[in-house]
Amino acid sequence: MRGCVLSGLGAGRYLHSTSLSGTVPESVGEMSALVQLDAHSTLLSGVGNISQSRSLRSLRLSSTLISFLPLSLPSSLTHLYLDESPINASAGELAAFVARLPQLHAMSIGVVSIPIVLDPSRASQLCMLETSDYCHGTRVTAPTGCRVGHD
Repeated sequence: MRGCVLSGLGAGRYLHSTSLSGTVPESVGEMSALVQLDAHSTLLSGVGNISQSRSLRSLRLSSTLISFLPLSLPSSLTHLYLDESPINASAGELAAFVARLPQLHAMSIGVVSIPIVLDPSRASQLCMLETSDYCHGTRVTAPTGCRVGHD
């Protein structure tokens, strides 16, 4: 975060909707009391090595310029928000990323490079309309036997 010193933030810091740019500094990992960092809707383009943060539980970097999965996040994270950022990752990279975060309970992400065919019965029609790359994406089918509410 260019020109920004983050110290004495306490348990939570809300930096959203500001003109912050650059990367989340590694010094965030040294903040022992920081539990939540909300920097959505900023011009941030990356995340430094913040893996040493033992207290950080929630990191919100939605609507930023971050285009890759941050690799040096603390294992203490339980909530991670990267939606509405132009993340470019494969399904394998996403699986490996999630495996490195054992405490993660919730994650919101929009990945731009994983094509998904929601209706496999129309896949051949879509393949004729789109480029061939579109046809090699993950196939997702509707869940069966699901109900909402009490029995």
